[in-house]
Amino acid sequence: MTTGTLTIGELAAKLGLRVETIRYYEKVGLVPAPERSPGNHRVYTAEHLAQLAFIQCAREYDFSLKDIGLLLGGFRGAAPSCSEVKAVTDAHLARIRDKIARLKSLEASLAELSSRCRADQSKQCIIIETLGGPIPENV
Repeated sequence: MTTGTLTIGELAAKLGLRVETIRYYEKVGLVPAPERSPGNHRVYTAEHLAQLAFIQCAREYDFSLKDIGLLLGGFRGAAPSCSEVKAVTDAHLARIRDKIARLKSLEASLAELSSRCRADQSKQCIIIETLGGPIPENV
């Protein structure tokens, strides 16, 4: 490879991503398609590395690919304003808080259900009954 360029395998290894993930991000337009070598291999640059690192970090914060696309505008010369970035972030934060509230409710329900289980050898189990009915006798 030319100095300052990477193969897709090298890029994947540097970032801890799968090659298929990088190709998917290209396919959906999150990162630009790289130039091709004379042998028709993808040739990635430091810009690709930076964009993919940004995507990886944003995914760790559980941003959607749609939101990441907006946030990535800075790499394409169409940077969103700080207020646009804050609006995307605040909407995402609201979704996360809602999800946390639903998970806490689920946790409480499961804990209560588990506490009602006798955990014996009987075929009658409160957890199974609650989740979908009694176990058939011939099982």
